[in-house]
Amino acid sequence: MPAKQRIVSPQELADRLIGDDVRQARAAIAAVKQAHQRALNADREFASGRRNATARIASALADRDAAKNAGAAVEAG
Repeated sequence: MPAKQRIVSPQELADRLIGDDVRQARAAIAAVKQAHQRALNADREFASGRRNATARIASALADRDAAKNAGAAVEAG
């Protein structure tokens, strides 16, 4: 079908068909990555006996971004 005759764009169609599934999968992947990084940071802190302020800040920022993205996904849905 010619582009001018299409009712919706391919991007909009894909977003409506599988957009929620993709968003949920990406959120789950991000949560696993964050949990893995927190575990690595905790292990490093335990092994060294010192806290890593940079890693703690990075973890907090990642948690904040994840919460913001989860809120955006809820608003979009």
